[in-house]
Amino acid sequence: MASKNKKRSREQMFQAAARAQVGRARNRASNTSSANSSTNVSCALSPITITGSDSDDDIVILSQNPVASEIQPDIKIQNIDLVDSEDSDEQCNWNEETTHCVGYYADSDWEMIPDSGNNIAEESDEDIEELEGDKLKASLESAVSAVEQLWLDINASMDAEMETEAGGMDTTANLQEILMQHKSKAVWRAAELKRSLGYSGHSSRSQCQREKNSQDAEEERQHSAQSAMGQFMKTYFAPRPPAPPPATSPTPTPAPDTPVTPDISTTASEEIFMGYLSDLSDNSDADDEDEDDDDAITVQPQQPAAMELAEKWEKMMKSALYNIEKTFASRCTEFESGHNGLQFYHAHAICAHLEMMVKGRGTIDASIHASEVLGFSPKWGGCLICQWTSAWLNKHELPKSHCGHHRKAFSLLEDPTVHAELCSYLRSNKWAVNPKMLQDFTEKKMVPDKAKKYLENLVNEEMPHGLKQYMEVELFPWIHMKPRKGICLCMA
Repeated sequence: MASKNKKRSREQMFQAAARAQVGRARNRASNTSSANSSTNVSCALSPITITGSDSDDDIVILSQNPVASEIQPDIKIQNIDLVDSEDSDEQCNWNEETTHCVGYYADSDWEMIPDSGNNIAEESDEDIEELEGDKLKASLESAVSAVEQLWLDINASMDAEMETEAGGMDTTANLQEILMQHKSKAVWRAAELKRSLGYSGHSSRSQCQREKNSQDAEEERQHSAQSAMGQFMKTYFAPRPPAPPPATSPTPTPAPDTPVTPDISTTASEEIFMGYLSDLSDNSDADDEDEDDDDAITVQPQQPAAMELAEKWEKMMKSALYNIEKTFASRCTEFESGHNGLQFYHAHAICAHLEMMVKGRGTIDASIHASEVLGFSPKWGGCLICQWTSAWLNKHELPKSHCGHHRKAFSLLEDPTVHAELCSYLRSNKWAVNPKMLQDFTEKKMVPDKAKKYLENLVNEEMPHGLKQYMEVELFPWIHMKPRKGICLCMA
């Protein structure tokens, strides 16, 4: 759009220049015809029509039609197409009085243009000599050629600018096509990685920032070094000065004439018997090396607290092993489900675990081996054996089976308050159906056979029924509960 506006403005400038040249040529021709009136020659120019075409280099030749004249001067005026190809329907007309453009400009834009050349000629007719004949023709041709050259230069510059703009548009179009192409994720990832490579960090501002950071770090290091903690750490980790070498006293050298006699200062009482010479081994060098090796190995003594704790732990292990072995040997011990039950196998696992620990094995290693021997899984069984052993050491209890006892179930007898109430009720003998017979039983006034039958009746019938009635009538209302269908005897 900008290039088209430039082109139109330049065309308007050229149209004004062309109209001025044509107007001066007309005035000169009219003056020549009036001066040579004896020859009766008149030259009338036909209307000039400038039409648009597709090419910018088309030239319209202005023809001359002689009207009632005998002599036709051979004058050809050439002009350049001044109308854009888009406005091909527009025409530019010229007549003797007014010059205007039809269709392209409004009539109000063009007014009567006074011919300055004509006025000057009338005012100074005596000073100016008008061209005639061949001179006029040559002058017109030179003017037209100058206008043509000017237009060619303008057209060439416009073409160059348009080519430059077209090249820029092509480059923009190519860049737009490149940007609109589909890119894969790998290409976008590579572009994101290369996006931060534009700045190398070598600017003066970055250098100043790095210097400031290093200066701040150095100040902080000096401050920490001068603090109390820094001084303490400096003295704590300071290398110790090397120990001075032992002072060696110079040994006196005997005179060459004096015989060397050994200094025997030990008395007979200070001599110690070290054995016979025959008992010494021949390989004395090997013995010396062994002694050196023994001296080089230094055994660090254990802490007293650690030694006491290890001894205490060992005594506890031995005591627990002795107790569980005594439990197996005792006839009073009754395991759940007998000697073939699960509790018996649990007790054997605890015994094996303790025995291996007493012999020096670790807790985890001993538990794994004990679980494998007794048929349990190595990992989960070993973990359970460790728990059972810990319960035996702390509470002296064997693991119990939870078959038939859900972990989330709760018994009223586990409540200490309820347990105490039931015990006091049983001791009160209020549950007895026949208190006189109960008194005779407690005073041992019954026959043994009758007393045995009465005892079985008390344990199986009277006491459970009494507990059931007491719980339904007294205990449940006290804890704000009510049984739906009563309590069975097995629960009581």
